[in-house]
Amino acid sequence: MRHLLALAIAFSFIGGHAALAQEEQVPAAGVMAPPGISEEEMQSDNDPCEAKITEAENKMSDKMQSGALGDDTIDKINELLDRADSECTDGDMTAAEASLNQALSLAK
Repeated sequence: MRHLLALAIAFSFIGGHAALAQEEQVPAAGVMAPPGISEEEMQSDNDPCEAKITEAENKMSDKMQSGALGDDTIDKINELLDRADSECTDGDMTAAEASLNQALSLAK
């Protein structure tokens, strides 16, 4: 972000506004998500394990944010979600699903 700010200041002095505007249109990952879809959702669409994590997070988010769950329970759910994410990264979908099921059962 600092680099873009520095570039903006430099270009403003030399009249390079068009070049800066063109650079800002390209996201860091190099792929733009379609309107209404976050980059996270786009990535999870490509990975079934990540898609399951996103689905579980969406199912639990309202309950976690509403105050219906205690802090210890929320901490445990977040720990299980982190574990599931790590297991997905390691390619162990079975373990990730088990962690997600534990998290979902705590959120009931």
